[in-house]
Amino acid sequence: MDNKYPFVNTPLRYPYNALEPYIDEKTMILHHDRHLQAYIDKLNLLMSECRQLQKLSLLEILKNPCRIPEEKRRDVINLSLIHISEPTRQAEISYAVFCLKKKIQGSLSLRS
Repeated sequence: MDNKYPFVNTPLRYPYNALEPYIDEKTMILHHDRHLQAYIDKLNLLMSECRQLQKLSLLEILKNPCRIPEEKRRDVINLSLIHISEPTRQAEISYAVFCLKKKIQGSLSLRS
């Protein structure tokens, strides 16, 4: 992953309703467009104050956390890991995991 500052919330590679009836469109929009975007906005805000890190990828930053100012280190690491590990970053892997879980656990509805 070569994501560098400023980080962006990449569009899903599938429609928001692709996982229905297990995860509805409204939940996907809320998760991707609001929650994930909030994490990315916080990461960008932290990184805006760390000029020495802005040319590095997230993986480069995480490989050398001592480069991160100590007072921001925990937050930068946590938000970077959320951004990197977000399932919607890798649609194929996410969909494969979803199918595997569905197969193992049976038909699980996440709707309330």
